[in-house]
Amino acid sequence: MIKTILRKGKEHAIITIYKDSEVRKRIKIGDLLILKYQNHCFVKPVREDFHIALPYKLFINYKNKTSILLSVLGIYSKKESQERPEIYYKNNLVDLRYFVPLKTQHNAPIYILPISNNRSVLWYPRGGYARPIKIKNYVDAVKLSELIGFFFGDGSKSKGLRSFRLTNSEPFILKYCIDFLDNIILEKPEYRCQIIYSTNSNLTNEIKQKCTHYWADILKFKKAQIVSVNKAKNNRETLKYGSIRIQINSTILTELILYGVMNKLIDIIKKPNNTLEIEMLKGFLRGVCAAEGYPTSYKGKLRIVGIAFNPHSNEPILYQKLLRNLNINSIIRKKHNSLIIYRYENFKKLLKMNIFSLHPKRNNKFKKAFTNLHNAMKKGFLIS
Repeated sequence: MIKTILRKGKEHAIITIYKDSEVRKRIKIGDLLILKYQNHCFVKPVREDFHIALPYKLFINYKNKTSILLSVLGIYSKKESQERPEIYYKNNLVDLRYFVPLKTQHNAPIYILPISNNRSVLWYPRGGYARPIKIKNYVDAVKLSELIGFFFGDGSKSKGLRSFRLTNSEPFILKYCIDFLDNIILEKPEYRCQIIYSTNSNLTNEIKQKCTHYWADILKFKKAQIVSVNKAKNNRETLKYGSIRIQINSTILTELILYGVMNKLIDIIKKPNNTLEIEMLKGFLRGVCAAEGYPTSYKGKLRIVGIAFNPHSNEPILYQKLLRNLNINSIIRKKHNSLIIYRYENFKKLLKMNIFSLHPKRNNKFKKAFTNLHNAMKKGFLIS
């Protein structure tokens, strides 16, 4: 514990770790401290003057020079906090710490501060108040791969992003991702949402309320978390409740997912070396197909499975390589911005790996069309 005096500065509240404190005897200049005050945790470096700045808003109602007590949850050197595991998996779990980048996109070091065998705090220094996040160290390898696949297909990946964003109109996959994120981030993230409604007519208050109520109810969000309903011009109303963009304004989470996990995980599944990595590859493709995949039938029978891609990216080359790792052939149709999978033998492999299991509507369509194709071939009406 640290017993100290709170002083009010212009922008921050200030405390000092005094010489007679037991904590002072255990720390060195440059060490990182995890401090807790009430329900708020902070990571703070030890400075030469042993002063620590805290968010002013937490103490705005306090009198100057008030005596306060803070808990010390951990003391770490910067050197040990920049170490990363050499092996990324254990049984069927992956160690998220392996994927944490050494530095942010703005060249600030990222520190990992362990608080138990399966929990860590991620933090990086920056001007002002940098909020850390608590994560589980070990998480389900396949579910993580599905999340990353979906994020790769439907998430915002622009360079320089400082928030984590997912956009879709299918509630099942969005709930799946939210549940997984809530499982790996130990303090529930602050979700902010924006609804995009496609129409060529006026966006009425009735439509806004209908969409807000629907998404808040189905995703278990408070209505206040849906900050806007915006119009996307279209010749017709394409979706009854529009699509929704889910956003977490956490720079450190974005660094972890976008610049850490996604890049390293894709490198792993490009050249899978064991059963776990094959399952991770399949999970990634399920996520991609929940975002960008679609089955197409002709006269009720499965004809192709397509994956849409960004024409200004290397996505089609990556998808084709990943499918080849599973002995699934495909062709790239640049004119239609889609990668096409065809032939009965390939469809059987997709069925076995539950390619559309994260998107119930497409899954039902795929399975029904495949069954019709299979029955027709069984009767000798079609040739593979």
